[in-house]
Amino acid sequence: MVLTLPREITGGLAREHRALLEEIERCEQAAHQGDLRRILQAVRFLSHNARQHQRKEEEVLFPALERDPALAAGATRSLRAEHEEERRLIELVQDAVDAAVGGQSVGGPLRAGVQRLTALMRDHIRREDTLLFPLVERTLSPREATRVRAAMDAIGYFAACEAQA
Repeated sequence: MVLTLPREITGGLAREHRALLEEIERCEQAAHQGDLRRILQAVRFLSHNARQHQRKEEEVLFPALERDPALAAGATRSLRAEHEEERRLIELVQDAVDAAVGGQSVGGPLRAGVQRLTALMRDHIRREDTLLFPLVERTLSPREATRVRAAMDAIGYFAACEAQA
């Protein structure tokens, strides 16, 4: 059996973070320009890829860390709450785009929703990169990392970022 190093897991998640950051940058630019088509593309990308990324963390990585509640439960609880808020904001932006396409004037609310979503995602990703990933690398053994990696593979680990590897 080939063991996975915890750094391989965090490296893959970090590549996904970079792809998400690039897309939220495009979404923000599109909102500033009023490009509804491009905002819609970004929201679809985020809806699918951010959700898949969150599933890997919520269903696999966080439970592995939570085996030591004193070490990780507080961090994972707040990250889960931020995931919920990201999903809510993605839906809000989607609804605002749909309303704008339907002819309603939602320029301000749409831009505000995009701004709230992108700010939250940037901050969330920064926290995961700087706080969660070092915790993962200190906490998971190679044997545990191998199990985590296999479970993430079943969800689609690295799927969105395979070409970037």
